[in-house]
Amino acid sequence: PIPGTTRLLGDASLDLTAQRPRITARIHSPGLDLSMTLDEETAEPAPRDRTVAEANRTTVSEELLPFGFSRGFDADVAIQAETVQALGLTFTDASLTFRTVGGLMEIERLAAKLPEGSLIATGTLDTRTDEAILSVAADVTGLDVAKVLETLNVPGNSARRADAHLELASRGDTPRGLMDNLTAAIRLSELEVSFKDAARLVLTGASAQFDGRDQPINVTARGTFRDVSVDIMGRLDPLASYRPGAPYTFQLTASGGGATAEVRADMRAAMVDGLTLHTSISGQNLADLSKLIELPMPEAGPYSAVGVLVFADDAITLREADIRIADSDVKGDLTLAFGGDRTKLVGDFRAETIDLALVGLFGAAPDEPAAAGVDATDDRRPPQSVDGILNDTPLDLRPFLVIDTEVSLTAGL
Repeated sequence: PIPGTTRLLGDASLDLTAQRPRITARIHSPGLDLSMTLDEETAEPAPRDRTVAEANRTTVSEELLPFGFSRGFDADVAIQAETVQALGLTFTDASLTFRTVGGLMEIERLAAKLPEGSLIATGTLDTRTDEAILSVAADVTGLDVAKVLETLNVPGNSARRADAHLELASRGDTPRGLMDNLTAAIRLSELEVSFKDAARLVLTGASAQFDGRDQPINVTARGTFRDVSVDIMGRLDPLASYRPGAPYTFQLTASGGGATAEVRADMRAAMVDGLTLHTSISGQNLADLSKLIELPMPEAGPYSAVGVLVFADDAITLREADIRIADSDVKGDLTLAFGGDRTKLVGDFRAETIDLALVGLFGAAPDEPAAAGVDATDDRRPPQSVDGILNDTPLDLRPFLVIDTEVSLTAGL
């Protein structure tokens, strides 16, 4: 009997005439529940200060795997289930076909339908020696990227679903050995995320890999944002370091458009409270960002900015911002709120020194030479031309038609 199973139907036979006993079975189930459950009256939560590795010392057995018996018989088994409950998901039209010969199991096909996609996998489990060797390859189609963005409160959407390829391997003579030696690599198909301002992030060749539960998970991707090429590298804490109630950190570095951005987030908290990013960005020339943010930026630099970016259901907030452009240094907070009839931008900034020439309000072009015969160090010389800073180019006022602002700046000049 299998806990949670409604019932198993089918036929099975045992052939004793071959070199080894041979089991043949064809099994069908209208519903299979493989979920792990605990009796509410006896279940005790794990202490919040225990890591997964510490918990596994008691929950993952160090007893030798009892696979020796599998070398003494062969098997040919096919299982079909109309529905399967596992890993918090519901699978339909599930099927598993495997054969074993002298301790070598070949998973010829593991397949199931997901709500919007499918799962197909093959693999082997070699128990011909005392050390079990596991290898699995799987393809998943129809991953709902929009659901992931919604869970993390990221204000983007994806109408396109993604496909993934997974390769998993391990070896060991105990369950704990198999867990500790687990390695995996995941490759994703093209991902596309659209934002409210029509910006598009397209990632190609995204992948993640880890080599053991004590090793970090490394992520790489290439793609485009507003048609500008970007390269991404990320790192997630080892699975063994996960501690309930404690940070589980993801770090990411992205480069593109002449800028380098670094992001750090607590993924455990993101699943509960929404995504909070500790961010920084730096580059040599603000003008390089013009295409990325679709706003004209002046020729100025070098620049850098650090802050904490908080994504909520109806707002994006930048806290503890510290923005430096050449000799200017601005600190403050900024919130972009979407909850009302109109988007609203609210900010409060302060600066010890700010060069207004950088924002195109006053002053001459930084590199404009002094007129012939005029000492560049003479404060009495005629003022330099401001052509190119205060010019005849029509102002783009479209953003002010859809957004309200309430921003204050206290600064020296």
